[in-house]
Amino acid sequence: TNSKIASVASFFISRIDSAIDKIIDTRLKASKDASEQEKLKSVQGKVAIANGKLAYQSYLQIFSGDRWNKLAAKGAQTQRVLWASTSTKNPAYRDVMYVE
Repeated sequence: TNSKIASVASFFISRIDSAIDKIIDTRLKASKDASEQEKLKSVQGKVAIANGKLAYQSYLQIFSGDRWNKLAAKGAQTQRVLWASTSTKNPAYRDVMYVE
């Protein structure tokens, strides 16, 4: 029976901020506009968590509703989400930032 099938989706958190923060740093160095610099700084270290929240909302939507309930009634299991890469890579960030 399919009720024994299980899977995990690994979602890497800190890697996203590492990649986005590099782009932000490059744009900050190139920008002379104080307003733009302020906006860029305001999202440093925040994109990964926002992305994770969006992914979790999608997860909740996928595994709910009539369609899902019919599958679950036949033994289907939700795909588990594994929040991976939760240690910060940037020493300026608190070491528990992603875990919190």
